[in-house]
Amino acid sequence: MRIKTFTLMTLALLVSAFSFAQKPTLDRSAVAVDRHAFSQKVENQKGNLPLGQLFMGKGKSTLSQNAIRRAEIVTPPSDGEVEYFKLVGTTNRGEAVERTVKVLWDGDDVYISGLSYYIEDAFVKGTFTSDTEVTFAKGQFMGTYGGTYDMYFGAYPASGDGTNDPIEDVVTTYDGEANAFNFTQTVIGDNGYPDKVGYYSSWTSLSITKIEGEVDLPIEPPTDLVVEKYSYSAKSYFDDNAAVSYMVNVGFYGNDVYIQGICQELPDAWIKGTKDGNTITFPAGQLLGKYRSKYDFWFVGFDGNSTIYDYVLTIDPETGDLLEGDYALVINIYKDKIDKSIWTFHYGVKISKIVDKAATPASPSISNMNWGISGDMLEFTINVVDTEGNGLVMDKLSYKLWYEDTDGNKAPVKFTTDLYKEIEADMEVVPYGFTENYDFYEKSVYLNMNHDNWVKIGMQSIYAGGGETHESEIAWYELSWPIQVAAPEGVTVTVNEFKGTDSNGNAVNTTVKVAVVGDDIYIQGFGSADPTAWIKGTKTAPDTYTFAKGQDLGVSNSYKCRCFLVGYTDGVVTDAILKVDTETGVYTFGNTWVDNTTYTDKLYYLYQYTPGCTIAIEGTPDTGINNIKTNTNAENALLYNLKGQRVNNSYKGLVIMNGKKFVNK
Repeated sequence: MRIKTFTLMTLALLVSAFSFAQKPTLDRSAVAVDRHAFSQKVENQKGNLPLGQLFMGKGKSTLSQNAIRRAEIVTPPSDGEVEYFKLVGTTNRGEAVERTVKVLWDGDDVYISGLSYYIEDAFVKGTFTSDTEVTFAKGQFMGTYGGTYDMYFGAYPASGDGTNDPIEDVVTTYDGEANAFNFTQTVIGDNGYPDKVGYYSSWTSLSITKIEGEVDLPIEPPTDLVVEKYSYSAKSYFDDNAAVSYMVNVGFYGNDVYIQGICQELPDAWIKGTKDGNTITFPAGQLLGKYRSKYDFWFVGFDGNSTIYDYVLTIDPETGDLLEGDYALVINIYKDKIDKSIWTFHYGVKISKIVDKAATPASPSISNMNWGISGDMLEFTINVVDTEGNGLVMDKLSYKLWYEDTDGNKAPVKFTTDLYKEIEADMEVVPYGFTENYDFYEKSVYLNMNHDNWVKIGMQSIYAGGGETHESEIAWYELSWPIQVAAPEGVTVTVNEFKGTDSNGNAVNTTVKVAVVGDDIYIQGFGSADPTAWIKGTKTAPDTYTFAKGQDLGVSNSYKCRCFLVGYTDGVVTDAILKVDTETGVYTFGNTWVDNTTYTDKLYYLYQYTPGCTIAIEGTPDTGINNIKTNTNAENALLYNLKGQRVNNSYKGLVIMNGKKFVNK
């Protein structure tokens, strides 16, 4: 089995590290927005499954393949009495979760949804064995997550070492007066086996209590609603007004209009509006759902200052396109207020019918390079509109990658079957949305070929509509390669005190090692991944050292990812700045220093350390390192490629020697 370790932590971090500064140049966006107001530090998985066995791994998990049996998915009776309850519990990662769940009653049987962390709509069935006790049989099938991972239900055994222990039935007490279920066992909501412990998620301190009064619920369209594919295009305020586009489903049902897919994080969520003439009004405060079981996402219109409004689209009578009215489209974590709470902020929205005609596709965009331990992954977005903002037929859209090397040569990237084992033939042109769930994904692709001498990657869309083929301009992305820093040699190394505060407000008081070599300063022990990794700063002013962003901090064994030093200033990833104050005897962080994971040019952090953290200038000698001899023979110095791999002198391309980068020809 071939599995790349694109881990659960990696996925979870996708929501852990966003912060955006106010951009006052846009009149409609006078509100300050700070996504850190609801970010979280991702805790390590405490379950018994390997951390990398869930989500986007290559191939199916061993648990899913070797499962003893697969039960039928629990389906409550269609005529059962439905009530809404609040589930409160703590996950095995220490995360407090609240969610609204359904409870259906059918005689002595009760059906409850929401006990699976990952498949929220899944039900389990319990039976009243007395007026106050309900038993849920172990091994109930919760469904298959991501089309690959089978999930089962049960309880963690009261005793045992956690290895191949049998799961148990879940037995809970029911308080009829409070209308509440209380659980004393550790409930495994997502277990990899139907009969023994091997869990992805579990709950402790779990209770489920009836909600009194009105309940906000996501929109559910009529079962006989007919939808068409439309293209959604807009400008994203959070991404420097960059163009965004994707497909949505639109359905008209009398005067009601339903749109699915507005929220990319919750692609199944709907919004509902009412048509009156050529306008469609979508009331503000529609619940889209709960994102990652933590944040309620609400759909609202927004005036760019502080006020929420209904969102209005106007129908173009000639084209049938839906065009934005007076207010921006916002996905918010509050229903009725704006308070550093905006998740998505789009303006200039156009939702257009898709017509097959000749057109030049809009250029795609490359967002980042993911420097993973299992390979480097390019992340991108294919715009599904033409240069005029009109929708394109998706199955006539494709893309091509290009590269530019250190000699200035440009050529298309060829994906060959010897490097990409899951494709049937070599290809240069990749269909839009193509995935084999191994190397290719809808918005990313692994670069399995040798790309050590690439300095840029380009991407081009190709559209074969209306009987003609047109290509977009190539969108180029300059690679920000990780920087390998060699340990200082033949110099005095001292152990210095480090004091400061991390991004969670925790006081930090530890030590780091420091070496000063001319205008360069080396620090060891900053990152959490590899305590032996060094970072290097160079004096750029009498009182300032600058540490280039992207310096390698090693591989985190806990999170299974590569880590890098970056600075963070005014909402932008930058170099890290260290100020020198000889009067106070400290080096001081001039901006936020980040122990970043997988990226060198966007925030995706494990830990952050706030401006003002200090390192004492004076330290005690470190006798374990300071006696290393310096090799002054440049011909005998070690060479590394940009991935940090040892190479010999015959290697051609960008290399690192003694911590410096140059082209070896």
